Amino acid sequence: MRDALAILQNRCAALETENEQLRSRLEAQNTTQLRLEMAMRASKQGFWHWHVETNETFYSNEYYQILGYESNAFKPSYEHWVSLLHPEDLAKTVEAQACFVKGEIPEYNITCRLLTKSGEYRWFLTKAGKIQVGKDKLVLTGLVIDIHEHKQAELALVEQEARLNFALEVADLGIWDWNLEKGSYYHTPNYFKLLGFEANEIAPSYEYWVSSLHPEDHDRVVRLEMDCVAGSLRDYHTEYRMYTKQGIYKWFFCATNVLKQDENGQALHMIGIVKDIDQAKKNEIALKESEEKFRLLIEHNAAAVCIFDTERYYYVNPRFLKTFGYDEVTIKTLSPSEIVHHDVEVSMNASHKTTGKYNRYELKSITKTGKTCWVDVTTLPIYYQDKNVNIATMYDITTRRQFEMEIKEKNEELLASEEELRQNAEELTAMNETLEVAKTQLEQLLVTQQEINLKVERKNWDLYNQKKEIKHTLKQLRDTQEHLIQSEKMASLGVLVAGIAHEINNPINYISTSAEGLQYNIEDILTILNKYAEVDTQNTQAKLSEIIQLKKKLDFDELIAEVPVLLDNIQSGTKQTAEIVRGLRIFSRVEGGNLEAVEVHQTLDNALLILNNEYKYSIDIEKVYNPTPLYAEALTSKLGQVFVNILKNAMDAIKTNDTQEKGNIKITTYTSVLQEITMIVTEIEDNGGGIPENVRKHIFEPFFTTKDVGQGTGLGLSISLGIIENFGGKIIVDSIIGKGTKFIVYLPQVKS
Repeated sequence: MRDALAILQNRCAALETENEQLRSRLEAQNTTQLRLEMAMRASKQGFWHWHVETNETFYSNEYYQILGYESNAFKPSYEHWVSLLHPEDLAKTVEAQACFVKGEIPEYNITCRLLTKSGEYRWFLTKAGKIQVGKDKLVLTGLVIDIHEHKQAELALVEQEARLNFALEVADLGIWDWNLEKGSYYHTPNYFKLLGFEANEIAPSYEYWVSSLHPEDHDRVVRLEMDCVAGSLRDYHTEYRMYTKQGIYKWFFCATNVLKQDENGQALHMIGIVKDIDQAKKNEIALKESEEKFRLLIEHNAAAVCIFDTERYYYVNPRFLKTFGYDEVTIKTLSPSEIVHHDVEVSMNASHKTTGKYNRYELKSITKTGKTCWVDVTTLPIYYQDKNVNIATMYDITTRRQFEMEIKEKNEELLASEEELRQNAEELTAMNETLEVAKTQLEQLLVTQQEINLKVERKNWDLYNQKKEIKHTLKQLRDTQEHLIQSEKMASLGVLVAGIAHEINNPINYISTSAEGLQYNIEDILTILNKYAEVDTQNTQAKLSEIIQLKKKLDFDELIAEVPVLLDNIQSGTKQTAEIVRGLRIFSRVEGGNLEAVEVHQTLDNALLILNNEYKYSIDIEKVYNPTPLYAEALTSKLGQVFVNILKNAMDAIKTNDTQEKGNIKITTYTSVLQEITMIVTEIEDNGGGIPENVRKHIFEPFFTTKDVGQGTGLGLSISLGIIENFGGKIIVDSIIGKGTKFIVYLPQVKS
């Protein structure tokens, strides 16, 4: 009995100890659960579990709270959870959960939007794990975390990045970021689009950037980059060429800045922007080439050219210096009046006041050595270096003036000879009268008669010789006059040839440049073909490798692609030259030709390009073109001549109108149906002074002009009207004095 009691006491003591241990574990578990609940509440996390087979579901108090509800506000269930999902997230979320249950994906980590009590959908992150209860029972348990603010910030960042990429793309900009400290090299997607590549087509790296640089830019740009890396340079701006996917080099502007340096000044983090400036750079190069051509034309011109005002010379060409014997430094210390001969009275202030008008006169001048020099001067007011000045072309006519003086002296000698002949004739008449009176005395005075007859014969001989000499002098005078007429004809022809040469010069240069490029390409291609000729069975591999390297060096694919382009350029230049020559025939006769489809807007733009120097400083051009291209039945060169004539007249009208501050020409195009024919209408309207009624009715008459001598032939509008009428169109003029003039050109539209 005692043994049983002892055993019972021991068992009770063991149970008491076990109960104490259970209470301690329960208290620890409660403490842990309390801490867990506090941590979940603070971090906006909720706990849940879901029995897959029985659909038994549990939500912690925090789960209800982060959805905006009181605890146990609704009965948790799988169906209720599905009803809270955002419609856009429903399918993918349910599918992901099903795949996790089936074991098709290793993790349950889902971001979705759930409907809260306030009616707002908020972003949550759901993480879960699987617990196997028994053989066929599966329980999912996990956390729901409120990530709405983080997700909103993430979406805003994505939207901001999209805006940045759009702005970069619109501005043709790319951004690169080189973190030398972390060894990372990043480019915005648009960076490689500028080079013709897709965003992920090329892995960004410093080595790729260096390899893409043009050989002529490589050393300069890499040296700038290395100066930034070494710390001797904090930033730089430069332009260079990079190799694109299309196999060509394009110009880019780059601005680089060092964001972070170490204690030694070496760069740890650099950033830069790259902008596509290829077209602008090509335009700049073309402008420099054009300026160089213009400089060569002026400096090698047969005429003396200068830019001046009443105080000084701003520019003189070599011919000017040669004509007057000065050097370039000395001439700029003189005023223009100092080269005028002291016999001439001229006011330089009053001679060049007329704005926009040519002045032409002959000037007696004096060279540095004191020698008299006559020049034919043409001046035109221009705007140069922010000043109103004049440009003048001068031709040395000293020889011609001397020749004219010689002719004048010859004419005076001829007049003197005629006077002497008249006096001799009077004497002869008097002698005849004396002979008549002495006729009755002839028989008695035979000897005297013989003497008188002898005197008469001698006098007649003298008169004969004088007459012969006068005829010779008259012949010399006629020859001299013929020579002057021929000289004038040659001078006029020289002006015409100079104009034609100027027009043809551009296409000829175009042909010459293309032919030279074609020659270089053919030489390179022949070099590669000659290498193929060296291939035999013994050296095939080596020679083919050599040929591949040579092709790469000479850029064989680009050579082949350039050949048809250069041939097209030559053909285009030849065609343009032929068009210019054919265009000259309109001044002598009207000739036929096959009409073609001419794009009116392009022809107008070409005419404006030709006249650019006439209006760029003083006249605004307003284009109101038809939204779609307009094609007229015409000839390109002829229609271009019409537009040039009308636009040039409009510009001249504006320049001679001193009442308005800024000139404006408005060009409008549209279509209109006249007598069941669709016509293209081109209106060219200026704000000049207008055309008086008594002048307007004569403007299309040949040789009628209101311009000063040497500024117009009076044929421009007459020829333009003939051209348009030959195309089946017409020209109408509408003008209001003081407001301006509008030329309306009608042309048949190309039949579709």
